Amino acid sequence: MKNEFYEMYCEEVAKNEKLKMELKQSKSYTKSLENRLENLETNMDEIVTQAVEKAVKATSLAYEAKISKLESQVASLKSTLNNNGNNSSIPTSSTPINQKKRIPNTREKSGKSIGGQHGHKKSKLEAFNDEEITNRVYHKEEVCHNCGCDTVETGEVSTRDEYDIIVTVTATRHHFIQTKCSKCETVEKPKIPSHLHAENQYGFHIQAITLALLNQGFVSMSRTKELMLGFTGGIIDMSVGYVAKLQKKLASQLTEFMISLRLMIIAQALIHWDDTVIMINKKRSCLRVYVSGDFAYYAAHK
Repeated sequence: MKNEFYEMYCEEVAKNEKLKMELKQSKSYTKSLENRLENLETNMDEIVTQAVEKAVKATSLAYEAKISKLESQVASLKSTLNNNGNNSSIPTSSTPINQKKRIPNTREKSGKSIGGQHGHKKSKLEAFNDEEITNRVYHKEEVCHNCGCDTVETGEVSTRDEYDIIVTVTATRHHFIQTKCSKCETVEKPKIPSHLHAENQYGFHIQAITLALLNQGFVSMSRTKELMLGFTGGIIDMSVGYVAKLQKKLASQLTEFMISLRLMIIAQALIHWDDTVIMINKKRSCLRVYVSGDFAYYAAHK
């Protein structure tokens, strides 16, 4: 029994020592908190000031970066707006109305008046030779303007010549007649040319004029269709799709030539190139020309 009381006493002593230690630590922690609180109360204004300054500085830096970016964008836009035919490759026709156009001209003023110069040979069409004449039209007055009587020819004739063009649309039907040998009875069928594969098609002359308008005259596809319709009095009414298909067909026949041309340009010591903006499938693209010596190669780029 004595031993049990002693063990209980020892346990209580240990608990008491532990509580003393915890109380001591608690007092120390409380003292630390009191010191921190006192420090905060003493330096409150300085701490708040530093926190505000730090926040303001961070915000200012963010706004300064944003303002700098916006200023850069404004400068770029102003530069673009100020571009004209005088300081960039923009066509002179695109110069704004309120700005003075600069028309590039390396010719020097001669001091002469505008127009044809005295003594300069006049350029004109010469009269036809007899073998060149394809049509004759005769003009004469049948009735006298003075008394109303019939007139007779005096033998004096003056002539004037005139060049003109008449567009005649031909509608040709090709007949491919099957035959049979009178001796061996072998049946012969004429071969239909590849350019007559459809029931009806446009001939070589129509195709040539269409391609000339597109590639020599730089006429748009829709405008080419309208011109062909007008030239032929409303008979040839091709679609824009056909014009595009014809252009593509011609381009495919020039593949070997284009390869040879590219190789010839690449082999030159110096190559020049220039770009212009075009639209391909409703997207801004680039038409570039490569030039070297007597060679020029056009290519479209995305």
